[in-house]
Amino acid sequence: MKRWGAVLLAAVIGGVSGIFLTGGVATATTMPLDVDFGVVPPGQERSAEREVVVPTDAVVQTAGWDARDGDGVWTADLCSAERCTSVDALAGAELAAGTYRLVVGVSIPWESDAVPTSADGHIALIELFELPLPDDGLAITGATVPWLAAGVGALALATGTAVLVRRRDREEADA
Repeated sequence: MKRWGAVLLAAVIGGVSGIFLTGGVATATTMPLDVDFGVVPPGQERSAEREVVVPTDAVVQTAGWDARDGDGVWTADLCSAERCTSVDALAGAELAAGTYRLVVGVSIPWESDAVPTSADGHIALIELFELPLPDDGLAITGATVPWLAAGVGALALATGTAVLVRRRDREEADA
């Protein structure tokens, strides 16, 4: 029974080591969409843009508004050199590393009162990992790689421990 406990412990240690050797579990980086236009009169529009940097190739995990104040119609677009995409349509999209423009706007209808207008939102990115695949298969993303490494590490360390425990048992039986 001690032998299986040692093999199980080795498997757990190998799995954890495999995860940490690949850089850990993929984590999301969040870019805020926070904007405050102050008081905007009825029938008026306001917009602002800023530069955002995506440091590595990434997949958009979630994107959108978290809270909006005022009686306006809000827009938010993430623009590359080629095109702009509505933030509401970004979830699941792949973004290449680079510099983008984030354009946010609000339009206040004529029938509204002049009110403070502000909004909070986010774009959550997960780094995209691609492994070279010989059969032109789909790439494994960062969310999968740690589990693959954990399995390989657990199997390798458990197998090595089982061989050592078995060898020790034989040596004790021969003595």
